[in-house]
Amino acid sequence: MHPALIILSVVVTVHIINLIGRERIESALKPFYLRLFNAKDLQQQRQLKKDLFSTRQQLNLTSSQDEFAKWAKLRRSVDKHVAQLEATNARLAGASSSVSLLVRAVLFLGTTLFPFCLTFYFGKTPMFFLPPSGSPTVASSAARISYLPTRKAPGGFEIPHDATHAWSMVNETYLGPLGWLLAMTAAPRGSVSAGMWSTICTRVILLITKQIKDLFVALTYSDPIAAEKKSASTQNEKVEAKATSSAIDEKTDSSARKRNVATTASD
Repeated sequence: MHPALIILSVVVTVHIINLIGRERIESALKPFYLRLFNAKDLQQQRQLKKDLFSTRQQLNLTSSQDEFAKWAKLRRSVDKHVAQLEATNARLAGASSSVSLLVRAVLFLGTTLFPFCLTFYFGKTPMFFLPPSGSPTVASSAARISYLPTRKAPGGFEIPHDATHAWSMVNETYLGPLGWLLAMTAAPRGSVSAGMWSTICTRVILLITKQIKDLFVALTYSDPIAAEKKSASTQNEKVEAKATSSAIDEKTDSSARKRNVATTASD
């Protein structure tokens, strides 16, 4: 696999792990760890809780005055179960702490140390070369060094023996002085180094994640002010409709009364 793809996949994996969070990973792994390495303690804890519950029920149903001997025996049994349960809980708490330390160590190695070592390993390997500026000087430089012997970089990529690219001058690359910056710290000039490639990938992934979050918020978030204005507008429309209906009813009643009065007067 190309080193650029390896670094990109590592950066994406680290970003996904950071999105999930250490606490969620710990909470998801603790039950599996305890069931795998502390199954006996978990079984003992469940049994002690069950015995303690039943013994306390019997103790509550026993009178300390009428049945003192039985009550004292049950009380000693409750104290014994409580002590055993506390010891079991302490062992399980220690195992949980071990899980937390183990997860932190693995995450540190996987998300911090491993990417650093990977970038250092591919430090002299060009991820890809920048396009030339198209000047005649570049073409002549490329022709001059095309016959030079090459050596292998990590990943099997060939680099000229003098560790310089055909576009060795800063201003001969397509990006001008920026080409020198992209080759830091040990990549051949005119190429993109592993460290810069890792930084660019990380930044782009962060920007994409931010845009996705903003889009999700925009699609799911409802503006309370706009909702309040809409509710008030709907309420005003209802009030106006009710007032119009009342006015029509009053006009209809008035017309009916006038007709009744006219009919009575004619009679």
